[in-house]
Amino acid sequence: MFKLQKNNVMLFMLISAIIVSVDAFIMQSSLFEQDAAVLGPAIAADFVMVIPLLLYVFVYRKIKKPLLGVLPFAILGYFALLLLMPETDNAALAFVKYTLLPLELLFVCYELYKLYRVVRAFKSSRQPDAHPLDTMRISLQSAIRSPRIAAWLMQDISVVYYAFLAWRKKPYIRVDTAAYSCHENSNALIMLLFITKILILEGALLHFLLAQWSLGAAWLLSVSNLLFIIFLLANYRAMQLNPILVNDQSIRIQFGIQLRMEVDISNVKSVTLLPPEELKERGTQVGTSTSAIQPQGVEPNVSIRLKEEGIGYGLFASQRSVREVYIFIDRPQAFLTDCHARMSRAELKA
Repeated sequence: MFKLQKNNVMLFMLISAIIVSVDAFIMQSSLFEQDAAVLGPAIAADFVMVIPLLLYVFVYRKIKKPLLGVLPFAILGYFALLLLMPETDNAALAFVKYTLLPLELLFVCYELYKLYRVVRAFKSSRQPDAHPLDTMRISLQSAIRSPRIAAWLMQDISVVYYAFLAWRKKPYIRVDTAAYSCHENSNALIMLLFITKILILEGALLHFLLAQWSLGAAWLLSVSNLLFIIFLLANYRAMQLNPILVNDQSIRIQFGIQLRMEVDISNVKSVTLLPPEELKERGTQVGTSTSAIQPQGVEPNVSIRLKEEGIGYGLFASQRSVREVYIFIDRPQAFLTDCHARMSRAELKA
């Protein structure tokens, strides 16, 4: 089912890219100047009707999301038209604008209703020792019928929370739980600063060059770079605020916003150090194995093997059944000793 949805997304993106490319070529040609009265409404219909409807047919209908859910993409198409369509045609844009206004109002009312349901569920399920985003995740799942849509929304909420709202927050810990940081000795901060520098400097140059051809494409590139920087910042901040937590019942694994998993101590088969030479020998096997999961952009130094498969959650609502988890921990030996002691106590209780 997931493979089918992935193929549908790729097909939708391919068809949409072809439509946008052809329309952009036509808008930059002399043909558009000669027949703007005919081509303008046709191109506007592609951006605000055809592409959103394709999204519904290929993706949203498969995940049982209502047709109203594609309205934001119609509005996005309108703003893309503002950037791409020449000044010679304003009638089509005016028609689109006044058609979308009542639909946009309807969508806002619908979203406010869903927000009310989420807030109500958040207040009713909130517990003192729970992570606020874990509570929000439960609230979204109860308010939104599609688990995948709820997971996608949770991804966006996590990015906003860690990038803008969590700067005064303290690391999340639990009572009677040992916490092990995963950001101090990793290269996550270096990667954040390096990639940010590259995206700002080279992004500015590419923006200037692309603007000579298309101002809309230049701003699209710049906004994409900015969003990626925000994502990297949120991921690093999430690493700071979410150490690996170990108690006698479970191991709570969260590595930034790209890996999350809760493992029962009784289900842990082994916890071992992962020397660099062993990681090098395994190479891509670690990253491509369907039964293993690891964070991206860092070399793991600890391996956790499970007796039975557990569910690991990754980026963009992805999840998989795994038997092995690879993570980076600042104090791997202390983590190893602690886990072995708790595993021994769990075996004695069993």
